[in-house]
Amino acid sequence: MPSRIHIECNGLFELPWRTVHLEEWLSEVALGENTDLFKLGVFLVNDEELLRKNQEFLDHDTFTDIITFDYSSRGRLKGELWISVERAAENAKKIGMSVDNEILRLLAHGVLHLAGQGDKSKEESVEMSEKENRALENWTARSVPRGTQS
Repeated sequence: MPSRIHIECNGLFELPWRTVHLEEWLSEVALGENTDLFKLGVFLVNDEELLRKNQEFLDHDTFTDIITFDYSSRGRLKGELWISVERAAENAKKIGMSVDNEILRLLAHGVLHLAGQGDKSKEESVEMSEKENRALENWTARSVPRGTQS
């Protein structure tokens, strides 16, 4: 079966996990929201590239850590996650987390957005954080071997 996840790192981040493990984990995140992960593009880029996306598509002139483009239909999650590796590294340093774990958190965050979880209000933001933390706990519990082979 072909992979449901396509990842482009552009040399900015050495992905330390196999795509198949990420796909299994993100599928579980989606299932926890009663949805099915169908197709996901992940693009790990620099601040400038993500800023251009933010300006072009969202009319925001600010740096951000992730932008989620949702193409889902009929309960099948399909979309793109654009993640700034520079923002992820800065966020990780601020909260004392590894960059790897921050990238994982952002992946879960994007899938949760695709599944309908908001984060605009205080209540939604708290719920999003709880779900991200639960997803990271599930990742850690999997004892996923490191390795970049698909």
